[in-house]
Amino acid sequence: MASPEEVMATEQTQEIGGKTYTLKPLSNADFGLISREIKSERGNPAAVAADLVKIATPEERERILDRAYEDSIRARHVTARELDEWVSSLPGFIFCFWLMLRPAHPEVTREGAGKLLEQLGEDEWAKIWDKTSGLPEGNLPSPA
Repeated sequence: MASPEEVMATEQTQEIGGKTYTLKPLSNADFGLISREIKSERGNPAAVAADLVKIATPEERERILDRAYEDSIRARHVTARELDEWVSSLPGFIFCFWLMLRPAHPEVTREGAGKLLEQLGEDEWAKIWDKTSGLPEGNLPSPA
């Protein structure tokens, strides 16, 4: 079982390119931004359906439109699996790293956060994630 210290996310510092950066743990608001980012990447079911119905048979059109309607009205929550996969991807980790930097370093852009990460090795990325995520090792995979 994880100790309280392992479960509690903590502020960390990281030296990159001769400068010390402060990384704040992700907040609930940050997880809201992560969810919004994931949702924005899903695409619009109506737009997908509009393209598909152009080449579909009449029977297929009905199924496509029914599915697009269902997808559009269904609550679009981010699943735990989807979150796991996204934060473990390079774009997802860059976004999370940027969110961790923002409170102490508002001048760093999302693109700038990616450039800072390029200066670190993947082993360092995993250490950053493990210390700032607030999750015991094994709950979410470390980004790589």
